[in-house]
Amino acid sequence: MLKSKMKPAVVMYLFVSIAFFSLTDRGLYEARAADRETPRLYLGYVFTTHHTPLMVAVARGEAFKPNGAYLKSMVDREKYELLDGSGNALAIINLLVSKSGSETATLFAQGRMDIALASGTAFISGIDKGTPMKILCPLHVDGMGMVFPRGSTLSGWNDVHNYIKQSKNPVKIGYHSPTSAPRIVFEGAMHHAGLKITENANDLGADILLVDLKTTANLISALVSNQVDCWVGPAPHPSVAEYKGVGHVALDSRDLPPAGDWHDFRLGTGHDGSRRV
Repeated sequence: MLKSKMKPAVVMYLFVSIAFFSLTDRGLYEARAADRETPRLYLGYVFTTHHTPLMVAVARGEAFKPNGAYLKSMVDREKYELLDGSGNALAIINLLVSKSGSETATLFAQGRMDIALASGTAFISGIDKGTPMKILCPLHVDGMGMVFPRGSTLSGWNDVHNYIKQSKNPVKIGYHSPTSAPRIVFEGAMHHAGLKITENANDLGADILLVDLKTTANLISALVSNQVDCWVGPAPHPSVAEYKGVGHVALDSRDLPPAGDWHDFRLGTGHDGSRRV
């Protein structure tokens, strides 16, 4: 695995540890033995409410000790010991924050990550491209919404569908990553509803023009600047847009057509081996 450059705080921690264990030959031997036996893992996550359980496990740390394994801080927000209920080291966890599932897949391809939380669609895309990684299990469902500017009164699929069909120009819908679940789920549902979708700004015959906003950090600014007519994104961004008074959640992913098909949806594989949502 390729290792990223160590932070100054990590270097200082290692320096102090080496100085301490060098006080005795026994201490140095035990330090080297522990270093060989304790796995070092790089764990990635995206700063969204979907990954709150990991953030809580990190923030509360030893509060979880009575329940078994827990995390103990070595370098705040960067490096942690994973300990069992008796205090024995199970692994050293180095945390990496990704901007999106797409970036997470790239880090796997570069050999810089061992395990991660991210969108299932991003992992599927990475696997299809030959990246050596495996999906272990789903952690959540739903949590995605379509956000229009403040003042919009659109509510539900019928309103959104009518708005798109009545627009004189293709409705510009932003998304934060090509392999993001919001983009793929909403695009799939709208395609199923018979709407023509394009990423070519010159295709004026389309109903929808998809716009790549590159990162979730650009969602709100793109809405305020009228770069897009609306966007689709994961939690907490739709709620944040409403909380800041700049956006209105017009449609939740579970309300997409066909009715009922998107409640507690999961990504999977068809009987013929093809990918499906």
